[in-house]
Amino acid sequence: MSGAATSDAPGTAMIATLCARGDLKVWSLLVTLFGDAAMAPGAMLSGPQLSEILGLLKIRPEAQRVALHRLRKEGWITATRQGRIGLYGLSAEGREETAAVAAQVYAPAAAQAAARHLLVLPDGQTAPDQGLCLGEGRFLSPVPGGKDSLSAPLPGPLPQWVADAALPAPLLAELQDLSEALDMDPVAPESTTDAAALRLLILHQWRRLVLRLPPEAEALLGPDWVGARCRARVATHLATLPRLEAIKPGP
Repeated sequence: MSGAATSDAPGTAMIATLCARGDLKVWSLLVTLFGDAAMAPGAMLSGPQLSEILGLLKIRPEAQRVALHRLRKEGWITATRQGRIGLYGLSAEGREETAAVAAQVYAPAAAQAAARHLLVLPDGQTAPDQGLCLGEGRFLSPVPGGKDSLSAPLPGPLPQWVADAALPAPLLAELQDLSEALDMDPVAPESTTDAAALRLLILHQWRRLVLRLPPEAEALLGPDWVGARCRARVATHLATLPRLEAIKPGP
């Protein structure tokens, strides 16, 4: 998908940068949008609203229709009409699943583990439930190991190799790429549609990465690795960009 913005207005350069990171799955983009703008019971987004924001991202109307049909068929959204206008909202299931990951996506900073330990386990010993594997029987864990393991507390910042060993290289590279894209000043676009598109892109690019992280990764890796920096940048930008305003159908 090509970049949607070409003017020099505030925020449009970042829209183009985020669009250029690769093709966007329209159904997944809509999951992000509904989860951000239509979480309140009864909140709906209209067809014209969706067409305006997705059109800015160069998403074709037929692709939007296919994605909405898929999400309705899977029970993620519901649909109704108000006159000639189609209205779409999260189903109870969609709302429940969105709420389940909201803290992981929106928290400005991840909770940190009270303690971290480097464990070396003998062959055949079960890995710790909350640990990150660093390879060859080594684990990063919030608790010390048992009597048959070697265990050392790890105070202070961790070296880069720990994150490199614990997480897939492509995921780390994408987090670094997004972090750099978000280094631009958090200036809200003048157009409300541009602002909505920018918020959607930032949130979606972050959501698709953070939900691929093991739940314990952020707590154990601490505040200095690239994922923590990326989270902080996302929070800063979202604070300047209002949510798309949902509507409620009339009587």
